[in-house]
Formats: sequence, C-alpha cells, structure tokens
Amino acid sequence: MRFTFGMPVADSDGEEAGSLDLVIVDPQRREVLHAVVRTPRISEEVLVPLHMIEGDVGDRLQLQVPGEELTDLPRYYEGRSGESVRAKVDTSQVPPPERRQELEEALGIPDDAREYGPDTRVVTADGHVGHLTAVDTQHGAEVITVVRAAGLAEGELTVAAEWIGDLGESEIALDVPRERLGRGGAPPSATYLGERPSGPS
Repeated sequence: MRFTFGMPVADSDGEEAGSLDLVIVDPQRREVLHAVVRTPRISEEVLVPLHMIEGDVGDRLQLQVPGEELTDLPRYYEGRSGESVRAKVDTSQVPPPERRQELEEALGIPDDAREYGPDTRVVTADGHVGHLTAVDTQHGAEVITVVRAAGLAEGELTVAAEWIGDLGESEIALDVPRERLGRGGAPPSATYLGERPSGPS
C-alpha cells in the first residue's frame, strides 16, 4: 500500500473524506500502524486504524467505512509539539465514554512511535537532506518496504527498505550516500533493490 502525503482519501461510498497528513510508525517493527487524515467533516485530524483502510486505489486512499464514521474516531493533535505520539491522540470524542480506555489500549501505539509526514527529513549517509513524500508497505503486514523522498535529486527518489537506517523522531536516516542513490545517472524514480550496502563508498 502506498501512503502519499496529501493524497485524497475516499470513504466506502466513494465520496471525498479528506486527505492524508501523516502515518504513525512503530520504529522497532518498521510497520505503519495508523494513518492521520484531515477531514473537512470536522475540520480536524483523525487517527484511522489500518483495518479501516482498503488500500490505495489510483491516486487516492480508499477507506472501508462510510464518511460519517470518521467523526467517531480519535482526534490527532499534531500541534502538540514535544509530546509523544500517544499523547497527541485524544479519544474524548469517541462514544461511548466507558470504552475510551479500552480503545486507547487497542490502538497499540508504542511509547517510541513516530509520526512521519511531508516535514520528515530524509538524510543520506553523507549528510544530504531531502523530505519524505510517501511510504510504501507490504499489504497485510504493513511493514515498510520503500520510502520516497524529494530534494535529494531531480524528481523523486525511491529507496528500498534495505537501505533505510535509523527511524528517528523527525528524520529517516539512509545507509547510503546520495551518489549511490543516483547510481551514476539512473533515473531518480528507479527503485534500487539489492544487498544492503556496508557503508558510504
């Protein structure tokens, strides 16, 4: 599944439900756990569990639920800077009130969870900085298979999981220098699979 930041999100009726702002990632398992969707229905961001997402269809993210159900989802307050991802989740709008603690546990957000979006830096082994444009996952497990970044070359670079290093709080470190990503003139949009490099060359 491809999560492209800013992509439109459609509900199960095919109606526009909002746009993708962020993904929430477990850095240890390297899995996408939730999508954060800005929806005009409530003018806020909501946390959408992956079981409610059918997949990416064309250039949009397709939900398995009708749009009105978005109003019952937890809110996500990205602006709470300096707080953990878990602290940015607000279940107070979720009915019924007695189920809120149960819901918070069911969300399964680890203490070290990361939020990644278009402001996330992608840093090469030799210090060049781009920004994240999309994250691809293996459908079903939702393990990250590819990250896509702009600003490191002309166009968008696609980097396979084998070359992704540390998943930091506000940046994703790559294990390769920028010139290795370009592969001596290969198209910037090419996916480079292969053995994990031992370090900068």
